[in-house]
Amino acid sequence: MAKGKEHNNRLWWMASAVVLLFVALAVAPVAASNVIYTNTAHNNNHTYIPMANPPIQYSSTYLGDPYYYVNLTNTTGGLNAIHITNDISDQVGACYESPDTPNPGTFYVSDTGGRGGQQDIILLIAINSTNVTDITNFNVDVKEHGYRWLISPKSGSPPDYPNITYVSPSIDVTLNADNYLENDSVDLFQKWKFAPTADYPVYCGQDMGSTSKLFKFLAVDNKVGTINGTWYNLTYPTAPTLTNNGMTKIEYNITSGPSSNATIAFNVYAYNNQTLPQKVGGSLPPAINWLNRVRTYDDPDDGTYSGWKVTV
Repeated sequence: MAKGKEHNNRLWWMASAVVLLFVALAVAPVAASNVIYTNTAHNNNHTYIPMANPPIQYSSTYLGDPYYYVNLTNTTGGLNAIHITNDISDQVGACYESPDTPNPGTFYVSDTGGRGGQQDIILLIAINSTNVTDITNFNVDVKEHGYRWLISPKSGSPPDYPNITYVSPSIDVTLNADNYLENDSVDLFQKWKFAPTADYPVYCGQDMGSTSKLFKFLAVDNKVGTINGTWYNLTYPTAPTLTNNGMTKIEYNITSGPSSNATIAFNVYAYNNQTLPQKVGGSLPPAINWLNRVRTYDDPDDGTYSGWKVTV
């Protein structure tokens, strides 16, 4: 009788272990990860980037939370609609650099595209320094505000009021060195940002030569979109005035006290469920398809570039 009980207990323990194993496997894919995945050797495109603040706003890939898919297949597209600006009356923005950008700081993400807006804004924070402590101790508080709406399966455009909701804040997070992006479980250092072309600069005026600075990166889901205020007023003339002209507002506070050796740059990306591969029936998922345009040091400033750089 004792042997029978022992046998039953063992079976019960084995069954419990199997259940726990299945639960662990079911939960594992949802756990946050810093590792990027890519379909190209250079990683600049067709890349799956994890967000530092899951859960993400929209399901973007078969990898699930916390990954967004970066699909910037058109080498000339995606660079003309999203901008960084310090003034809600200036939709085009410019390349901003300290001392005009103090810490704490605030900037806005605008849209000038014909769709009228983008459903979700992604923030990419980059830090470089010859002082290793600036990298290992980096700490930044990020607070963001903007409009959110239900996605239409047929249109990526913002709907009329009251079908949009202003969320303030949409996120309020503190990020540090634990949130840096990794590649194959190795810390990622690179001189370029994710873009339609390889070796695309991180900030305006960057020298992309062999001695160019290498950056660490953090990717943040704003969980709100940005609206083209001009388009919205023309499309919905009876709607109430948009807060901040429809732009996403980003506030940051770098609390780690970086040294004068540090360079910190902010870039923005946009997600929309109506990316080109989806519209033509392709198999690729909805994706990040837009970003702010920056220039190298030898490119003339033609007024279409925008970015946010902090030098201490």
